[in-house]
Amino acid sequence: LGTLLLMAVLLSAVLRFYQRFYSVLSHVEGRLKDLSGADLHEPQNLGSITASLGTTASDELGSLCNTVGTLGKNLGSNLNTLLEEVSRSSGEHAAVQAIRAMQLQLMPRAEDMPTARFIDIGAYLIPCRNRNCGDFYDIFRIDKDNVVFVIGTVSDKGISALRYIGVLLTMMRKALMLEGLRPAEALNFIHRNLGGGREGNKTTISIMAFILSEFTGNFIMANAGFRNPMPIHMGMARELTLQTGPPLLRDPAVVYTDIKSKLDYGDTMLIYSDGIGYAKNEADEVYSPRQLSKLLEHCAPQSSPEILQALNHNLRTFAGARELTEDMTAICIKKDGVD
Repeated sequence: LGTLLLMAVLLSAVLRFYQRFYSVLSHVEGRLKDLSGADLHEPQNLGSITASLGTTASDELGSLCNTVGTLGKNLGSNLNTLLEEVSRSSGEHAAVQAIRAMQLQLMPRAEDMPTARFIDIGAYLIPCRNRNCGDFYDIFRIDKDNVVFVIGTVSDKGISALRYIGVLLTMMRKALMLEGLRPAEALNFIHRNLGGGREGNKTTISIMAFILSEFTGNFIMANAGFRNPMPIHMGMARELTLQTGPPLLRDPAVVYTDIKSKLDYGDTMLIYSDGIGYAKNEADEVYSPRQLSKLLEHCAPQSSPEILQALNHNLRTFAGARELTEDMTAICIKKDGVD
C-alpha cells in the first residue's frame, strides 16, 4: 500500500510537470506566432505581445519565457530606431531623386536639339548623387546659320538652384532669341534684372554663352566666371585663354564684354563644368587639364558624342570608388566641312 501511494504521488508530480511544460511551451509558441505576424509599422505591438511571457521562475522554462520576452522588447525598441533611420534615408533619397529629375527636365531634350549640317554637337549633364545639383546648359538655334550654346553653374543647391536655373534659361532665350542681343549684352541684362551685387545676396552664377556661325565657324562669346573651354586644333588640345568677368551677381559694377574667335574645319571644342575639372580619385588627386587634353587629342578623330562617351568613361575610371559630389556637364562641338 505504501509503495502504491508513493507511486501515485510521483505520477501526480510528473503529470503536473508535463502539464506545466506543455502549457508553457504552448504559451511561448502562441506568442512567437503572434510575433511572426505582428505589424512592423507598429513596433510597440512587439512589447505588448511579449510582456505576458515575463516570469520570476528561475528554471529552464522560466529562462525560456524571459529570453523570448526580452527578444520581443529589444526587437520593438531597435525596430523603432531602424524604422526612423530607414524613413530618413528613404526621404532623403526620394528628395534627391526628385531634384535630379526636375533638373534634367529643365535641360533640352534630344529631339529639341538643333540639327546642323556643318557642326557636330554633343552634350550631357550627369547630376551628382546628392542635393548639389547646380549645373545647366541650353542649345538652340536663332536663325538658319547661328546656334547658341549656354552652360553654367549656380552656387545655390537643391530647389533654390532649380529656381535660378529655370529663370536663367528663360531669360537667356528671351535675350538672345527674341531681343537679338549679343552674349555679353545678354549677361549684362540678366545681371541687372537679377539684382547683381545686391547686398545680402550670396548666390553667384558662373555662366558662358556664345553664338556660333554654323557655316563659317566664327563665334562671339561672353564668359562670367565659367571655366575656359578647351579646343582641339590640328590634333593639339590646349585650354583657350580668354578674358572673363566675375560670376553673375557678385560685382554690381561689372560690365561684360564679348570675345570673338573661330573654329576652323576639323576643330573641336569642349566646354565643361567644375564637376569634371575638379573630379578627384581615391587618392584625392584632381583630374588634371593635362589628363583631359591627352584624352581629347586621342579622341580627336571621333564624333562629338563619342568624345563625350570617352570622357565620361575616362573620368569614371580615374575616380574609381570615389563618389561623384558635383554635377558633370559638358558640351562638345566639332566643325565639319562645307558640303
